[in-house]
Amino acid sequence: MKSEKCLSNKNIRNFFSPKSIALIGASRKKEKLGNVVLHNLLSFGFQGKIFPINPHEREIEGLENFKSYSELPQTPDLAIIAIPAAGVLDVLKEIAKSGTKNVVILSAGFAELGKSGASLEKKIMNMAERYQMNILGPNCLGFVDTEQNINATFGSVEKEIGNIRFLSQSGAIASSIFDYSADTGLGFLQFITLGNKTVLNENDFLSLWCEEKRTSEQRKKNFQNGFSNVFPIGMYLESLSDGESFIKVISEISQEDPVFVLKPGKSKSAQKAMLSHTGSLSGEDRIFDAAIQASGALRAHTTEDLFDYMRAFSWEKCPQGRRVAVISNAGGPAVISADAIEKASLELATFSTGIQKKLHKYLPREAIVHNPIDILGDALSERYANSLELVLKQKNVDAVVVILTPQVMTEIQKTARAIVKLSKIYKKPILCSFMGGSLIHAGEVVLHKHRIPSFRFPERAISVLGTMWSWEERRKLVKARSRKHHANHKIDKTSIKWIHDHIESHRGGIFSSIEANDMLSYAGVHVPKSSRVDTFTEVEKFIVHAGFPAVLKISSPELVHKKDVGGVIADIDNIGELKESFIILKERLKNLGLRSAHIQIQQHIQGGIEVIVGIKRDPNFGTILVLGAGGTYAELMEEPLIMFPQYEISEIQQRFEASKIGRLLLGMRGEYPYALTDLYTLIDRLVEIMNTFSTLAEIEINPVIVTHEKAWGVDGKLTITEHTYS
Repeated sequence: MKSEKCLSNKNIRNFFSPKSIALIGASRKKEKLGNVVLHNLLSFGFQGKIFPINPHEREIEGLENFKSYSELPQTPDLAIIAIPAAGVLDVLKEIAKSGTKNVVILSAGFAELGKSGASLEKKIMNMAERYQMNILGPNCLGFVDTEQNINATFGSVEKEIGNIRFLSQSGAIASSIFDYSADTGLGFLQFITLGNKTVLNENDFLSLWCEEKRTSEQRKKNFQNGFSNVFPIGMYLESLSDGESFIKVISEISQEDPVFVLKPGKSKSAQKAMLSHTGSLSGEDRIFDAAIQASGALRAHTTEDLFDYMRAFSWEKCPQGRRVAVISNAGGPAVISADAIEKASLELATFSTGIQKKLHKYLPREAIVHNPIDILGDALSERYANSLELVLKQKNVDAVVVILTPQVMTEIQKTARAIVKLSKIYKKPILCSFMGGSLIHAGEVVLHKHRIPSFRFPERAISVLGTMWSWEERRKLVKARSRKHHANHKIDKTSIKWIHDHIESHRGGIFSSIEANDMLSYAGVHVPKSSRVDTFTEVEKFIVHAGFPAVLKISSPELVHKKDVGGVIADIDNIGELKESFIILKERLKNLGLRSAHIQIQQHIQGGIEVIVGIKRDPNFGTILVLGAGGTYAELMEEPLIMFPQYEISEIQQRFEASKIGRLLLGMRGEYPYALTDLYTLIDRLVEIMNTFSTLAEIEINPVIVTHEKAWGVDGKLTITEHTYS
């Protein structure tokens, strides 16, 4: 039964296991796309039938050729189109009428070129919907499945079986990975290039992999064959088809297998380049970054990260703790590694006096036996092996980084073989840094052949190890979160009805701050005493009830930033000042010419720190939470945190209290802490309101004033849509 979080309703399980393949555009000319694809299918050992289609040939590469799709002796399970874009639609009609459901369109010249190409792509989409076809592409490189012996690409791919699944929205990135993999011996289970994602997108393939959960026996066999005990998923994406679904399916996968994503688009120039490249627009990068963290996945920030994560997660078991031992034959790299370990949120394992004495049995007196261990520049392979074995035996060592610099006497290959031998015995993660160039290459070859990751610089090895540990921590959080249900129901039924009625009466509009504060009060949020005042007599009545100090402000759904137009006068503490301020605000209100506006008087909250709390529905990622410094602190501190409401409150607390504004609220230099617990309760209530009322587009309180006693929702804003969010 399909998991609710494995979201795709497309049946693509048979996409990768065809018994027959038709290639439209097959060619005898070696430089043609159709010839390269045909050669790849044959050389990869595909066992099914292949039907080349070309109107001008009788036979291609020893196979009988057919003039058209309608002449084929049977209906193929998979069709690959490798002809110019102008002819794709006519061929697709033939394929659709024949009953073939799975199609790969390699051809370029669609939405990535502009309006005419986008129009053609729309017709392809309509045909796919009409005939219930699964189409990969167009403008893609195809796919590889090593288990099924299929190389349906025009790339140069070595047939190396591995444990990685990979999705790429760029054919060029895919080609570079194929070359890199051939050089290092890295293998794949499946490699899929998405192209323009007209029909099939990343979520469809992720959903398939989510359903295909690997058993413990498969993982054990994988580990015995020299791989890690996970089945990693790597991705290069320039856009997301449905961010909300992406988070859900990745959250399910990342509980068992690491997922890492390289996605450009932080700059405006990168966004423009991606539009011309794939015909897709990218979402706001900070929301994407938060989504990746919420899902338990990892973000590769550079192409180097992506390549390094592939090797490390494919070949090496993730550390089960953060304690690292470093063995080096040079002092400089050892010192550098100590800094890198702290930066990677790891820690140097500590060695007892007894262990240090044992190390001295194998090492010269001048060697450094505390961590990092410096076994000196004249170390031969035996010295490496003895030190490494002793360290691997220690229970308080979770992983080892072995650094080798090429001295005249260094036994590079022999040392590599010693590391390989010990890795098979002790099963703890070992990452190496054989530093240099041509001299250390032979050692790298030995290590990579036996699937031990080696990096030219120790900082890279340690950074990757830190990422592996980070995933271990994240997967536990996501797994624990998935077992809990956010069913708070803290708002009573009477209040829910009142809120519902007011939301329905404001469809397609914005609440004024007075109405918003009333609603927040019904939801259980602390709000200052407040009232609409049209005359100074009403102002005086409010003061008798609430007292000084007071705030006067303009309340209007048309006015988002009141302070920018002088619409707020605060800290009023006597009747004379109050009367003068009321007259000033009345005049400003008149000059603004707003259609719907009033003056609001409010109790002034003193002695607090301003925070912004907002919940909004992003068109791609669904509901998100924004939390950060408000008021004057907003310009002095970092940008607000972006999180997702499915976080446990404890996770929100941990992230917020690590920020500058969070540390300030905790109480600095002995100062009494502010009411953070009340702030988290307020956030919890806002999440519940958003989950309860499907027409709410946004709730923002700016500011929330957090005092030592309470968190006050001072100025609320609610935006209501015409439609209902699912």
